[in-house]
Amino acid sequence: MKIFNLLLTGIIIVSSCSNSSNGTSVTTHSDSTIKWTKLISGNQCNIETSLDVLITNQAQFDSIWAKAFTMDMPPEKPVIDFTKNTIVALFLGTVNKGGHGIEIAAINQSTDKEYSIEAIHKLPGKNCFSSMAIEFPYFLATTDVVISDKTTFSTKEKEVDCE
Repeated sequence: MKIFNLLLTGIIIVSSCSNSSNGTSVTTHSDSTIKWTKLISGNQCNIETSLDVLITNQAQFDSIWAKAFTMDMPPEKPVIDFTKNTIVALFLGTVNKGGHGIEIAAINQSTDKEYSIEAIHKLPGKNCFSSMAIEFPYFLATTDVVISDKTTFSTKEKEVDCE
């Protein structure tokens, strides 16, 4: 019985600590005016403080990528055309237990040169089993347009129920 419990606990911890997932789907919501494509997200990177940033050129992308993914087997860095796209990078920083996540809810253009990016910080609900692992959730997406520097970020928390 002890071996079974130990094995089960190990499986749960490993499955809750997935490193990253690449995506190619375009995500929009009814209140979003700008389309985006998820590049990568996960819960293990090296950005230890909360950071929301627009990446508008290759040098900036190289710098953020080098800071975020200095582990032994970093994910493959995608190729981005910064003359057509901008990267939105969201980093939650350090969280003290598993089950947290961050993602884009909407990207809106309010005027010709002003944008707002709304994010959701997903928190594990009361009925969720969470590992005690320290995590560093992140979400990177590319937009279908070049976004100017006049951008505001806002993040809302949302508790996710588990069954």
